[in-house]
Amino acid sequence: MALSQGLWVAALGMTMVFVTLGVLLVAIVLLDRAFRPRPVASAPDQSSGVTTMDASGEDRALAAAVGLAVALAASKHRPNNVARPFAPSAWRVQGRRQQMSSSSRRW
Repeated sequence: MALSQGLWVAALGMTMVFVTLGVLLVAIVLLDRAFRPRPVASAPDQSSGVTTMDASGEDRALAAAVGLAVALAASKHRPNNVARPFAPSAWRVQGRRQQMSSSSRRW
């Protein structure tokens, strides 16, 4: 009697788990389809993704200034503002020494 009840509870639990996983799978697929970004129609006259522009002297100077600013910002040394951890206490160090020197290692 107890074995059949245990098997019944196990089968019921496994069924509930897999039904729940199936419902989650269906929900994920439906949400993916609902919120998937739609492809944008491109103009038919553009054969390649590269566009060219005639740059004036001011545009080139601006591009050079931006490039120089990015290069300088990337090359600067930034100080490490991360707080350093505190040194371990003497009690912790001694406890670790005892653990490491004990003869009853389990590994």
